[in-house]
Amino acid sequence: MRAKRMQGKYDGRTIMQGNEVVAKVCTFCGELKSIDSFAKNGVGPDGVVRYRDDCKICYNIRRRENASKKKHSDFVGGMRRRGEVNVKYSHQEWKEVVIFFGGECAYCGRTLHKGERFTRDHLIPVSEGGLTTPDNIVPACSSCNSSKGAREWRGWFMEQPFFSQERMNKIFKWRSIIRSIGGENK
Repeated sequence: MRAKRMQGKYDGRTIMQGNEVVAKVCTFCGELKSIDSFAKNGVGPDGVVRYRDDCKICYNIRRRENASKKKHSDFVGGMRRRGEVNVKYSHQEWKEVVIFFGGECAYCGRTLHKGERFTRDHLIPVSEGGLTTPDNIVPACSSCNSSKGAREWRGWFMEQPFFSQERMNKIFKWRSIIRSIGGENK
């Protein structure tokens, strides 16, 4: 299963203009992007330049998050120490949510600088019965996560100067996708 998830969920179809590739679908985020958004991956036996299946943004997110596996296990261990008995949240699921949000804070849309890491924010706070499940965790910059604290996310988010209906809809979309595949907060 892991190998299949590492290949991405979308077909990597390409758009050709004559004999030249001009655009491609990223196998991880599913977005159609210009070929400049993909890193070159050598030359095939036919002499044609090959490109990675994942766009540069998804590649960098996956690379950065793979380097921080220990932080994820520390997070899961912390949830267990706080009394959550059955934490079902994998590092792969964390990478998927970060890719879904395009490497941006789910709330303010901030992209992190080198060396910074997203915090895993519970939409429904643990203190209010929220669980550590894929549909209840979104990436948040440390500023948004600490500002939100143990508040309910919708009320807090709508009070913020950076509130965006588009980002709120994206959070709802993430939750509905995860719930439709069975990873919901029960």
